[in-house]
Amino acid sequence: MNTFRPTFLYIKQRQGPRDSRRSTHDLANDFFEEKFRLPYRNGLFVSGKESIAREYGKYTAIIVPVGKFQWLSSPDIPDLYKTFERFVSQAWDKDPVYDDKSSGWQDRWAEEQTIKKLESARWYHNEKLPKCVAGMNEVMLWCPSGFYTFTMINSPRILLQK
Repeated sequence: MNTFRPTFLYIKQRQGPRDSRRSTHDLANDFFEEKFRLPYRNGLFVSGKESIAREYGKYTAIIVPVGKFQWLSSPDIPDLYKTFERFVSQAWDKDPVYDDKSSGWQDRWAEEQTIKKLESARWYHNEKLPKCVAGMNEVMLWCPSGFYTFTMINSPRILLQK
């Protein structure tokens, strides 16, 4: 029998990226802080699509913030990390015209493209949460308390026990 047993989980706001390059993480946070007043890349990323969540971890869970929280999502950017990495790949493949061909120009070009993408994207900030969760794009959560209810979906039984 499959039963849900929620647990409380404390998740500290991240100070740095897990997969992204630090420069991209900081660049995105600067953009989010200027536009939305929060460093959303330090928050928790979630997806309403289990297969997408599985790309970033072995197990998936239902996670609900406890208390007041904010969220941000864009229908134009399915995954910011993958978007940036795609720009890096394009820079190496296409060798675009770029004034500065010094070391690391591909990353700088990719960062410029990422900023253009962030600026041109449509954003749902604390609105349309059901639509955001139902979509295939990442949702960035900001929960000041750091507490979430947490129910594992596809984990070994031992993880559900105390």
